[in-house]
Amino acid sequence: MTINYNLAVSTSKPWTLFKLLLKWRGSIWKSVILELAVWLMFYGIISIIYRTALSREQQRTFERVVQYCDARLNYIPLNFMLGFFVTAVVNRWTTLYQIIGFIDNIGLMTAEYVRGRGELARMYRRNIVRYCELAQVLVFRDISMRTRRRFPTLDTVVAAEDDVVISPDKAKDVRKSSSSTNLKSPHDFQHHILDDVLEENEEDMVQKTIRKKSTVEQLENRKPTVNQDKKDDASQEVVTTIDEEQAGTVKSSEFFIGHDDNR
Repeated sequence: MTINYNLAVSTSKPWTLFKLLLKWRGSIWKSVILELAVWLMFYGIISIIYRTALSREQQRTFERVVQYCDARLNYIPLNFMLGFFVTAVVNRWTTLYQIIGFIDNIGLMTAEYVRGRGELARMYRRNIVRYCELAQVLVFRDISMRTRRRFPTLDTVVAAEDDVVISPDKAKDVRKSSSSTNLKSPHDFQHHILDDVLEENEEDMVQKTIRKKSTVEQLENRKPTVNQDKKDDASQEVVTTIDEEQAGTVKSSEFFIGHDDNR
């Protein structure tokens, strides 16, 4: 349900489930009421036409059509359709779990890409991670009762994030944040920090890119030379082998010719 009914199910009783089924706000009935009404309307129209407007022969023809369609439904097994449904539900929950922004992953990426041992680099890394945590808190306040109890108001969120060195303007933006507007304010703060990091390290990054590109070009230029050297060595071995074979043939000829002269 999109509406929390924790108070209604806080005490377990035999009629608790039925009490919850009768709720309208955020219930399954509210989600399917339109489709249910359309289906019941068409069913009622067909039933009235079958019982009042059709003759006996036409009713038999209609029944044969219904039996034919019902028999063809077995061509697609119900288990097969349920398998698709279960797969869709499992994939949905798996996707929801995978898109949760875990702080560990963000922290590792920040430590990897925002380098430096100075105080400023450390502050950059710390504030980036803490702004991501602030964004998660603002989201979890709307979906988690435990987080809502920990941070009942946005003022408590700002007070808990004082050590992040939030400026008054940023604190005002956080107070304006809600489930429908401006939840991305912490991410905007984080992006501003990343822009500052890029501006400060732009020259160093350009130099690293140039060095990397030149190194790659040198390696690419080195490959044909190495291959050519290997080919030259192989050709030299073949020539040497041919020369040795020719010398052996000449020596063999001289040996036999010399024996013939002695005779």
